[in-house]
Amino acid sequence: MPAAQPTGAEVGRIIDAEKRISGNIDWEHTPNHNAGWASFTVIVENDGGWKLILYGNAQLAAPDNLPKRSYSLVLRRDGQNFRVFALDVNGSHRNKTADHKRWNHQTHKQRWDDTYADGFAYTPDESIPEEPNDAFLEFCGECNIVFTGQIGNAPTVNPA
Repeated sequence: MPAAQPTGAEVGRIIDAEKRISGNIDWEHTPNHNAGWASFTVIVENDGGWKLILYGNAQLAAPDNLPKRSYSLVLRRDGQNFRVFALDVNGSHRNKTADHKRWNHQTHKQRWDDTYADGFAYTPDESIPEEPNDAFLEFCGECNIVFTGQIGNAPTVNPA
């Protein structure tokens, strides 16, 4: 039986609840992915009983000089992952809504809702840093995640 999807109200509670990442984060070259990416995965501690994971991805060299960065807060429930909030820097997306709005190599955010799940994106009002670690800290602030560890610099060149 498939896991019950979160509701928009539950996602609101998840985002509003104080959460923590207390360990250090190291970017690693992404195995089994194209050579130009680095990533990290961390557990997000919380008192709400949710199993939360934060995924970070950074494109190391972009042919169009618009390196992509993505940060996703994921709820894991009964073996299924539900992306409840995401920030895509220089990413591409097409809404599943009637407007079919598109972002082509543009910064946008996605927040789970009852109608479109994680398929609805919007352009943030605030400026998002291009530097991967600064964008990560911005994402943590918006998700009410207190980060007390240290984050290493994203690698710039994939090892041979």
